[in-house]
Amino acid sequence: MLGVEGRQAGGTHPSILIHMTISMQNPEPNQRRVKIIHSSWGLVVLALVLAGPVQAADPVLVGQWPGWARGSAYGVAVSGHYAYVASDEVGLQVIDVSNPAHPQRVGGCETDGDAEGVAVSGNYAYVAAGEAGLQVINVSDPAHPQRVGGYETDGWATGVAVSEHYAYVAAGGAGLQVINVSAPAHPQWVGSCETNGSAWDVVVSGDYAYVADRSAGLQVIDVSDPAHPQRVGGYETGGQANGVAVSGNYAYVANSGAGLQVINVSAPAQPQRVGGYNTSGHAWSVAVSEHYAYVADGSAGLQVIDISNPAQPQRVGCETYDYAEGVAVSGNYAYVVAEFVGLQVTDVSDPAHPQRVGGCETGGYAEGVAVSGNYAYVADGYWGLAILDLTPRPQVTSIAWTNGIAIVSYTNTLAGTNYTLEYCTDLRLGNWRPVVTQPASGPSATQTDYAASDGQRYYRVYYRP
Repeated sequence: MLGVEGRQAGGTHPSILIHMTISMQNPEPNQRRVKIIHSSWGLVVLALVLAGPVQAADPVLVGQWPGWARGSAYGVAVSGHYAYVASDEVGLQVIDVSNPAHPQRVGGCETDGDAEGVAVSGNYAYVAAGEAGLQVINVSDPAHPQRVGGYETDGWATGVAVSEHYAYVAAGGAGLQVINVSAPAHPQWVGSCETNGSAWDVVVSGDYAYVADRSAGLQVIDVSDPAHPQRVGGYETGGQANGVAVSGNYAYVANSGAGLQVINVSAPAQPQRVGGYNTSGHAWSVAVSEHYAYVADGSAGLQVIDISNPAQPQRVGCETYDYAEGVAVSGNYAYVVAEFVGLQVTDVSDPAHPQRVGGCETGGYAEGVAVSGNYAYVADGYWGLAILDLTPRPQVTSIAWTNGIAIVSYTNTLAGTNYTLEYCTDLRLGNWRPVVTQPASGPSATQTDYAASDGQRYYRVYYRP
């Protein structure tokens, strides 16, 4: 007989314990009643199977830096052990994330203007700071970031991309601004290019900058001579161009109510719309991976578009969320930030059938996301920076007991990650004792307790990131 029950454990960091009871009618003398608790704790949440809506891929909120204390988080970039947060009126905040469970603000630097976007290159962070244009911060000593220079561009700076010695700033009505940052303490404006709309987002690829220009659609700007950037082409996409991604010969534009627009930029002076897909929501941002475009589509959630034939993009799948504003793709997963419902994780290994496999409400207003290693870093509005562990949670599949030996089997493991089997004899008392720790060699593993003959035991398996 197999019985399963779930319960929520108390404490400062609640955990979900899965209680599986295996017993046999009329047991033989050498067969005892065995219980198992699957409790894969990471840093906050312990187990993620067989407990209602909780799922194995649910990201775990392992740490949070409170933005309400110093400003709302609008953008985030990650480099090494640090997250760099664009925090509205208080500028750049530097968060040590070497221990994701306890992110620590180690430094900050007020910027003129409202910090809305950030890019990091080498020892410097480049902040798009609203009316104050570009701000350059030396972060070689993260505990003492220093503003070393800035350039007050015309317009309102919302986005920034850095390539070699130049920063390219999307500056609203002032179009694209090009700043020479080879001497970071003395950034020099070298050129600009007025666009027809309001420059909102920018991506640089090779000799060209691609600007999401709101009502004017996509603008293509030749920056091979940064001092003389030239608009060589553009395409009015028919909506509000909010975000752009470039892959190969194509630019993919998240185009508000007009969905995804696909523009052939192989001849940059003559960009041609070759196809589009009118998604059912409000396209805010787009990420491209191989033959698919992933669109954060507002109230319509995540839209997965097959772009293997750019002239005929086809929606192959979707997953709805509250309100999707941003998306990042890593491996087989799309990570979507969705306002008040935080980070949502969708398995896109089969793009035609995307499956929401987990999610975590971050507590604030999720607007931006960066993924690095096993962690997602969410710019969470007034709640600041939220850090979520993306490591899969082990799922116990069976327990076998005979002659005083218990064998616990579990799946959803990562090769090389250490998993520990523990037991206790009374849940009320806890007093968990380790049995064995060993690395998994693949997607499943087993561990053995050779001393399971002393009566009822409760087991749990967990990993440590």
